[in-house]
Amino acid sequence: MGVMGRPRKELDFKIVEAFCRSFSTGQEIADSFGISYDTLLARIKEQQKPDGSYYESFSEFFKEKSALGRTSLRAKQYKVAMTGNVGMLKWLGANYLDQTDKSQVETIGDTKIYIDIVDDDARD
Repeated sequence: MGVMGRPRKELDFKIVEAFCRSFSTGQEIADSFGISYDTLLARIKEQQKPDGSYYESFSEFFKEKSALGRTSLRAKQYKVAMTGNVGMLKWLGANYLDQTDKSQVETIGDTKIYIDIVDDDARD
């Protein structure tokens, strides 16, 4: 008689992918299923990619599956900014348009001119 291990615990990979879209770590995903990270990794390596090959690591799987989460989050941030949310507009401007709220110093000859960038909403 052969050695028997624990019964195989099947994973719903639609749920695993949803965890990836919400940026859960591999350990968090494994914990939610009551399995070890090593078991999660072994199951990921059994999953086929769209091209028919197999995933080699959690990071490869996560990178692909979390992309939709990043896209959705970015779209939501943009939507919030377009409602006039000043904080989100500033954050997006700083991160995507290289905008800043810093003072600028210009020198003309021997004279320095200080220009403060003022938030119009802060004056109210």
